[in-house]
Amino acid sequence: MVDSYAVEYKVIGGRDALLAATGGHPYVMLTTTGDVTGYRADGLLGWIAREPDRTQVFALGEAVAAVAFVRRMRGDARWVHLPHLTKAQVAPFDSDVHDDWEHLITRTAPPPDPAGVTVVPLDPDADPEIDALLDEAFPDSTSRPGDSRIRRWYGVRDGTDLVAVAADRSRGGIGYIAGVAVRPDHRRRSLGAALTTTLTRRLCAEFGGCSLSVMSDADGPRRLYERLGYGEPLERTSLRLREHR
Repeated sequence: MVDSYAVEYKVIGGRDALLAATGGHPYVMLTTTGDVTGYRADGLLGWIAREPDRTQVFALGEAVAAVAFVRRMRGDARWVHLPHLTKAQVAPFDSDVHDDWEHLITRTAPPPDPAGVTVVPLDPDADPEIDALLDEAFPDSTSRPGDSRIRRWYGVRDGTDLVAVAADRSRGGIGYIAGVAVRPDHRRRSLGAALTTTLTRRLCAEFGGCSLSVMSDADGPRRLYERLGYGEPLERTSLRLREHR
């Protein structure tokens, strides 16, 4: 284990410095839109992002160095986002959420959805329907109506029933799709593919690229995203830490 108190963390600046250090990586674009301070040390590029409703810690580089960075620099942050960690590396953290996932990118819009499914923008009065669908289809979603990061929800209806949703959570100059969910009794109808295709085309046209996240063990969604042109996987572990006691 790296002794975090023996490491010298050099402050490198804010968003511009972090983008320069990573060649403008879309993940860094997405996660450095608030009050951001970047740090560098051997094997590590880290940053702390402070927004009115949350403080988060991010790190790229070696897992051991990232763990040491969190142990030293966490402050009041609840969420930390690090390179993929082993079970042994996660064990010392007092966390109530542990997600292993990948950030994927596409820089080319896919062809139009061949199934011709109609995807529509949803107004705020659909928020209760969205919440109910997520409760049933994706209860662990970190994207929910009322989240200040979401620009707009999109959905598919079967008659008047909302049966699939996805969120446009773009920010920082890069498209980002989140909260993709299909009601269980409407799966295997390519509705998730239709939503992802439509939003990817829309966001690639606006930003020149789009990104999304997939859980590390979600083989089916990953295959879909790869068919749509998503790649360049960046492996991440996200932890929600309990408050300091």
